[in-house]
Amino acid sequence: MASSDPGLTRLRTALRVILAVSSALLLVVVIIMLLGQSPLVPTIMAAVVAMLASMTMNDSTPGGKAITAAIAPIAAGVGATVSILTAPIPALSTTAFILVMFAAVWMRRFGARFFADGFLLWMGFFMPLFIGAKLPSLPWLIRGAAISAGWVWLLRVTLLKDRPHRTLRRMVDAFWTRTWQVMQTASERLETPDDGRVARRLWSRRAQITEVALLIDGQLADVTAAPIPRRFQVRQWLIEVEMACDEVCGAANELAVTADVPSSVRLAAQNALLALARGQWDLAQTKLEKFAHAPGSGYLRQMRRLAVAAQAIEKAGRLRDERGTTGEPSAVQSTAVELIPNSNDEPRRSPASTRSDDPGGDENFTSAVTLFGGNLPGTAGTAKKALEEGPRRRWTNGGRLSLTTRQAFQAALAGGIAIAAGHLVSGQRWYWAVIAAFVAFAGTSNSGETVRRTSARVGGTLIGLALAVLFANLTVGNTALAAVCVFICIFCAFYIQRISYAAMTVFITIMLGQLYVLLGSYSGHTLVLRLEETAVGAAIGVAVSLLVLPTGTRAAAKIASSELFKLLGQLLGTLADRVDPAAQDENQKRSKADDGDGDGKPAATQDDGNDGDGNEDPAAKGAPADLLASARGIDAQLNQVIQVNRAVSSTTPSSSDRAALQHRLDVLSAVCSAARGLAVDVQTARSPSSTPLAQVCRRLAELVTGFPADLQGREAGAADSASGRLAALDEELAELADDGSEIWLRRSRRHLQRMSGALKVLLDGHSGSRPAKGPPAPQHLPYGWPLLEKRR
Repeated sequence: MASSDPGLTRLRTALRVILAVSSALLLVVVIIMLLGQSPLVPTIMAAVVAMLASMTMNDSTPGGKAITAAIAPIAAGVGATVSILTAPIPALSTTAFILVMFAAVWMRRFGARFFADGFLLWMGFFMPLFIGAKLPSLPWLIRGAAISAGWVWLLRVTLLKDRPHRTLRRMVDAFWTRTWQVMQTASERLETPDDGRVARRLWSRRAQITEVALLIDGQLADVTAAPIPRRFQVRQWLIEVEMACDEVCGAANELAVTADVPSSVRLAAQNALLALARGQWDLAQTKLEKFAHAPGSGYLRQMRRLAVAAQAIEKAGRLRDERGTTGEPSAVQSTAVELIPNSNDEPRRSPASTRSDDPGGDENFTSAVTLFGGNLPGTAGTAKKALEEGPRRRWTNGGRLSLTTRQAFQAALAGGIAIAAGHLVSGQRWYWAVIAAFVAFAGTSNSGETVRRTSARVGGTLIGLALAVLFANLTVGNTALAAVCVFICIFCAFYIQRISYAAMTVFITIMLGQLYVLLGSYSGHTLVLRLEETAVGAAIGVAVSLLVLPTGTRAAAKIASSELFKLLGQLLGTLADRVDPAAQDENQKRSKADDGDGDGKPAATQDDGNDGDGNEDPAAKGAPADLLASARGIDAQLNQVIQVNRAVSSTTPSSSDRAALQHRLDVLSAVCSAARGLAVDVQTARSPSSTPLAQVCRRLAELVTGFPADLQGREAGAADSASGRLAALDEELAELADDGSEIWLRRSRRHLQRMSGALKVLLDGHSGSRPAKGPPAPQHLPYGWPLLEKRR
């Protein structure tokens, strides 16, 4: 569970929803009955408010949570008031429903709090229509919502209070659990070298480690999560463990595909990896110690890589065993900071010590990602940038409309059509079509994601229908059992939501069947109508997202890739300045001038490096830039590229094109891995200085900044030009001394060669030397990063 749910975010969310809904329902029922009223109408609204508020009340302070709690019943009350007042006139009610759908989506532009309030506004309008509420029941609806919101706020600041330091500790545990899983899968790779599924699983699990590292980086933005003096060292510690995992994966893959590896050597590597996965450090070292300094190439070189990486992981694992088991905040600090192990074979300064090249104190720490409800962000930011920076289309495509305004128009139009189409299917159950059309635009930011979401909803409803009929036949006449099933389904739906929207829909459909059992109105025909209405609404949502003010999925993917290359170019440029002696001299002069020694003026009259908003710029003060922050930012952007291209894959009918797309994403992962290693080697080196390396970095930065970002292979001319420039850079890298130079320089050179090799493979997809479509030939990147031709 620690591995599949880092920080136990999903588990805590599901438990929070169950506890909030059940306790709020009980409280509202008791209060309303004491007042002599029927509790049915208020409890339905209270349940909806409790469910949404418990998930979205994520403000960092009790005051912020109080504001969220105060707005929630207002939004639900406004929706309910409009619904009840317009219900007697069908045309007016329909018009109001469409306007409410527009407003509910449009207000998402104001942040996460209003995202939830928009849903509450919509649900506030919908629920009176669903239950047939009349004007006399309106005050009780609002009272139920207010009681529920207040109760959830009380729970969220007491019993269900967020404890960021515990979440951080759980995320660190998940990081290590996934590290052990990589070791185990690498051993399986050696045991079954011909099984392509194991190879794919190995690299998938390696990618999951970076996913958890990004979650930890985002969690560190909360100062209460890591009450430590230096959060920069936590980031370095994570990246160095990731580098060790890269070496393990690369060495295991190369050993698996090398034919002349003696069986005894392969068995030793396999057993050593299993020992690492089990925490048997001494056994792992016994298996690999004779290879740590063994001369030779081929499989011996891979065994050396494996031995060095195993030593780094062993140091980190021993540290965790000694200091990370108490569960107290101090243990988190020790696990993340003290005696942080190195992933390479060169002795480095301990990141726990004070360093002269730090980019500033802990107050200057900036997370690479902003978590959304404890999870990594979606692709809305990329979609917005695609609309802002993409070509201006004719007025029918929306021109300069923002993402939220586009989706508001889409949701309103789809909802209006779904109302009409839903009535044609069923005059009573038409609202299922409206729900399917409206939620198609929730949690999505482009047309491809809408297609994926609606397809999952229809498929989940279909499967859930069969299961709902089965469970309903088992619980008919047993009210207690049906009620238990309802709460179990709610828990499972919210627990599985981030993993599979289709699975969530399955549990929601089963829950609805049980609700009909409780209400005494269950029939198989009703569930079949739900499937039909859902399919109609989903089809309308997809059609509107593709035809009306569409946000192009491929355009978003191209923008995401362009931004990735831009960040990579910036990192390379910063690296060049860090190792260039001339740039170092200039920085020293600037630092002296900032101290007031440059022209004899007092320091207070010098340029204070302020950006005009009161924020100090460490670079302007002569402090070195944080290379690891840049590397982590590249990882975060790669996550965006992967997310957007999942949506591209869902709208790509050709299996060969999907395989080619996956191939290119694998290459981009290798590029980012090389950038990560390059940043660590330069950041941790003692006074790095190399003019030739700086020149290579600057040329490569210039190349990747304008790199062909279109992963669909439509820029063959630019790709051919870039290939020629990469070949020239390879010659310069070959001229850098390999023997006698400093270890950090030799490693940096190898990382640059690895990056260059990966970029060459990527350019093969754009070159005019082969067709753009179809999967590339099977090949391997330098250092063992596999490029699989096709999933088999």
